[in-house]
Amino acid sequence: MKLIIADHTLINYQGHSFAYCDSIKTKAENLGWKVITLGTKKNSPEVQNKLGAIPYFKYNFFHTFPEPWFSKILPINFRNDYFPKWNAHQRNTNLFNEMKLIIEQCSPNEDTILLFPNFTYNDLIGIVKTADHIKQLPKLRIAAIQHFTSKPNLNSTYFPNPFYSRCFKVLDESKYKNKIHFFTDSTELANEYKAYTSSPFTVLPIPHTLDAPVIYPEKPNSLIIGYMGDARTNKGFHLLPEAFEIVKQSKRNRNVEFHIQSNVRNSNEWQASQAAQILGSMPNTKIYPNALNETEYQQLMNLIDIFVLPYTLDNYHSQTSGVFSEARTLGKVTVASRGTWMAHEIEKNKGGILNNPEDPKSIGEALIKAIDNYSELKNESALAAKGWNNFHNINNYFKIFVDSIFHHNTIHN
Repeated sequence: MKLIIADHTLINYQGHSFAYCDSIKTKAENLGWKVITLGTKKNSPEVQNKLGAIPYFKYNFFHTFPEPWFSKILPINFRNDYFPKWNAHQRNTNLFNEMKLIIEQCSPNEDTILLFPNFTYNDLIGIVKTADHIKQLPKLRIAAIQHFTSKPNLNSTYFPNPFYSRCFKVLDESKYKNKIHFFTDSTELANEYKAYTSSPFTVLPIPHTLDAPVIYPEKPNSLIIGYMGDARTNKGFHLLPEAFEIVKQSKRNRNVEFHIQSNVRNSNEWQASQAAQILGSMPNTKIYPNALNETEYQQLMNLIDIFVLPYTLDNYHSQTSGVFSEARTLGKVTVASRGTWMAHEIEKNKGGILNNPEDPKSIGEALIKAIDNYSELKNESALAAKGWNNFHNINNYFKIFVDSIFHHNTIHN
């Protein structure tokens, strides 16, 4: 069996592409599979050394092609409508051309899975064209995993999204659509994409889990509150200074420290940059302004007692969170926004406190409640971790993944 992981989000350790691919690659190799990992041409040395990732994709998942020169003479309304279509066409065409070079190297006699760990409408037509192109390879199957909602802005995104509708129409018209097996990592997303296609979306576990937590000496009167991941407004990072100030003014019985990963990847995120500067000047607050490597990330994850995830409903009404998953795995207490995928898990299995979305006062009050009830919440989180880890693990991932591809079983969580 050969597994080709084609991940054009794979650049460095930042984000969860590295951890996701690493867990899958390691398990597949332990099963005796041959694994080829394709990343972007700008792969970091860490990605290349640990994953053996080949610098392959010219353009990464987030690339936007510039407008063609002639579009500048068009009326602005027409340009606004035309440009996303132009960009999607360029992205899909480029992905298909790159995949053609890969499948030419595949043997018709070898079972092969071509795995796309991420895709959007900018990639789906390219994936469908790849399926159409491999009719001479009867043992090659395609797996595509959807981590992203088709309605990222709840108040403004038209649903069903016309770009996704167009792409899934191309899929449904393909004679080789059964070559493609769709997956996602949340029931909410699986239900959402039923609006576009009759092709099922199998719900997979989240495979990347951290080691057992390091046992630190008990400090009954001290707690560490932490934020991990990119500093972004759709993750509510800009709300943290005001929320933390509310906690500090409350003068709880416990000493509280704040450990905040504050690296801003998008230079346009001025609110996040401003919040990072404010946090850096606040007492009892340690910031981590740069992307962490694997060891540093795990150390900080283990250190934090209460995770704050003030994510907005945009995107995260159905999208999952790698940070939440890892915190859940380790039995950590979490504070998350109502209505998000994380909130649904907390409502079902406890171990956390919910805040109103995009409300720093509510976030601060939820943190105070988590501090005051930490012992009880910690016990709930430890119990919730057992159930979480029974489903979300790499062994279960592979069982569902392989069964779905070779036996067409659909499993929902």
